[in-house]
Amino acid sequence: MRLGTLSLLALTFLSACGGAEKESGSTIQSQIKQLRVAIEGKAAGECSADDKSWTTVQRAYVQHISARMEIPVLLCPVASKAEAARALADNKVDMALLDAASIAPVKASVRPMMTGRIPADIGRVAIVLVTTENSPTKDLAEARLALSGANATMLLGVKRTLAARNIPDSAIAAAQTLANASDGLAVIKAGKADVLALYGAEWMRLCRGEEKGDKPCEGFKEVWRGRPAAASAWSVRRDIPKESRARLLGIHIALPQEKPELARWFVPDAAEIEPTEETALEQTSS
Repeated sequence: MRLGTLSLLALTFLSACGGAEKESGSTIQSQIKQLRVAIEGKAAGECSADDKSWTTVQRAYVQHISARMEIPVLLCPVASKAEAARALADNKVDMALLDAASIAPVKASVRPMMTGRIPADIGRVAIVLVTTENSPTKDLAEARLALSGANATMLLGVKRTLAARNIPDSAIAAAQTLANASDGLAVIKAGKADVLALYGAEWMRLCRGEEKGDKPCEGFKEVWRGRPAAASAWSVRRDIPKESRARLLGIHIALPQEKPELARWFVPDAAEIEPTEETALEQTSS
């Protein structure tokens, strides 16, 4: 996939997930003039475009991103993610790898931008919990669960999200596994389980029905929707120009294909680099 296409996709993602962000004030410019990347190490230090302590991969990363962005790129050693978050909020760096604990104090001015997806992982896909409209179930932690899908990878994603929702391990282990969403609805309708857990996309497809007037989800209701938080995410200030953010996304998303050795340093153990929403480090629900 060409870099221009990736940047266009990144812009589309920004429009969908960040269109409500304000763009007023003197900090908003058409392009950033430099990129200062926080790197976690043994001790904090000055930002530099080159340093004898850098590894070959770090030096190659700086050269590659600088050439693609057409701006100076500097690496800025920080002692911890908490220090990186403070530096990002204080405009001492422009991009940093943060986790939930480090971003929490600065999330008013800082947001996640991209993260990695590990091999054989379906990603942070939304999961829904469904029950009958007249169900008396209120405490989801005590509900008898049914899971839709026989695919081991997809079931792992469902279980991971339920665990993030603080559903007890014992309840997840005891859950019934059904072949598909239709079978799952039949089970909770028959009173053999209280709640069906399935992917949001699967729930949407089922509720469309196969024929005009078909209403397979009638009599059922969605009681929770959420996704697991990312373990970490490369983050930026909220006032970064959208065009610069889109270019950074496009360049980094392409790394696993164009420069796999740089991608492995940037997001270790990840198969892909993908854009992410501003609540990626939070357990989201509705």
